[in-house]
Amino acid sequence: MVDREIKSVVIGGASGTLGKALVRHFCRQQVKTVAVCRSNDGIKSIEAMLEQEKFNELCFPVQADLTDRDQVLALVKRSIDKLNEVDAVVNASGAFIWKQICDCDEQDFIRSFDSNLKTSWNLLRNFLPIMKEQNLAAWFLFPQNPLKIKQPQAWGCI
Repeated sequence: MVDREIKSVVIGGASGTLGKALVRHFCRQQVKTVAVCRSNDGIKSIEAMLEQEKFNELCFPVQADLTDRDQVLALVKRSIDKLNEVDAVVNASGAFIWKQICDCDEQDFIRSFDSNLKTSWNLLRNFLPIMKEQNLAAWFLFPQNPLKIKQPQAWGCI
């Protein structure tokens, strides 16, 4: 890994609480940022924050579903177009299932897995080759807790 200043970053899950805080942090440090949001509402939220805090020239909101490999490939291309090179990738996306584990079904598990693990895999798998070519390897992952585990309310729940 090369010890160098971070001048550009891609942040997945940018419209969430942690993601938005990271966007603010990096923009305040004058780091060019690609803020990735899954939804149009997330993009609008980031754009409003950028306007309010005057970060429009530093941050580029991009809508992409990080569970979709083709969208992540397009994100890589757009990020390189906007930033020229990517010094760091931060994944702050994720979902918390607000159920006891014994009340979760397979769809809850799949949603949690996709949101918390597949997003990181897609980002890592698709950004890492480019970062290696640039001799860069700054990587930060902030997965959410995949399932809420509480004491079982009834016998038979584990």
